[in-house]
Amino acid sequence: MPIYEKLMGNPFVDVGVCAICEWLGRSVQPEQITAEDLYEVVRLIAPIYCEDEYRKQIRFIFPNSPVTQHSKIQKGTMGLIEELKSGKSGWLKRLDKITALGDAGDCMGCGRRSVDFHLKKTEIPLSGSGKLRNFFPLFTEGAGYCAACALAIQFAPLAFVRSGGKFLTLHSNSWNALRYWTKTCVTDIIDQGSRNDFSGFFNPKYSRSQSALFYMVRRMIEYEERRSTEKIAMQVYSFSNDNRGAELDIYHLSATVFNFLRNAYQSQYTKSWNLIVRSGFRRLTKKGFQEIDWKKGNSDEVYQKSINLVYNNLLQDKSILRFFIDKSMRKVQSDWKLLSLYFKEVRNMK
Repeated sequence: MPIYEKLMGNPFVDVGVCAICEWLGRSVQPEQITAEDLYEVVRLIAPIYCEDEYRKQIRFIFPNSPVTQHSKIQKGTMGLIEELKSGKSGWLKRLDKITALGDAGDCMGCGRRSVDFHLKKTEIPLSGSGKLRNFFPLFTEGAGYCAACALAIQFAPLAFVRSGGKFLTLHSNSWNALRYWTKTCVTDIIDQGSRNDFSGFFNPKYSRSQSALFYMVRRMIEYEERRSTEKIAMQVYSFSNDNRGAELDIYHLSATVFNFLRNAYQSQYTKSWNLIVRSGFRRLTKKGFQEIDWKKGNSDEVYQKSINLVYNNLLQDKSILRFFIDKSMRKVQSDWKLLSLYFKEVRNMK
């Protein structure tokens, strides 16, 4: 039996496994990952986690983790690897405990192996901390994970998207969707390394999580095979695991909306769809959210910081029909075929 499989069910484990595959390259699949591969990924990732910008951001994912401790980082990459190998919460120390998937188990990551560790928010985002047992199942001191799943979660940040002081991570019914999302994030980190200019985990520079989500959807569709008909549903978690207080928002993008966006982002509909999306932006003012006067000219900052009602409605299963009309000009701002696709795909009309 392999160490990992596709889509084992835990969002942090699944995206961590996907990040391992993407980092290894060579179209590696989860079932092919070996203990030697895991050691190699730790060796490759440790220097990146040592960089200042990554350490600052990891504090909001794994607070008080060894990779954020100044005394550990002072020893350099090899010092960190040694700490991860032999320290109290060493990643590599867990390699000795990793076993193949079984038929059943009580691990919260895979449900296919027995628990090896009871872990807290230092290593598992959005779990409890200290000895506050009321955060955990059966009032144990920590959440139970096997060694393989606990290690996979440490790589999950490689596939996180930064937005508005939080991190976005994807869970989906589609392994391909996870790979497309992760490819965007990992490619950016590799590019940073090639320039020796480390700015942290992938940041599309949107302060609104919904806008960052739809940016990622567009990138994922670019990676997709053009004639793909896979039904992809997505749950996106926007969270912070800060010691001052954890936060979590969950966005659900249905398979019908994703399929509509496949069409909306095709070249023949791009102009119409961009007009519709642009009409949904609202800027926060002292009087509340106001429509944007595009005639005055606006920078990319408007897109990045403004709320978008088209995105919000799609995520909340509300109609976006009114955005197909420019009320000020009293004219339609859409391709009628795109409107027909919206009615059929999203509103389920004949």
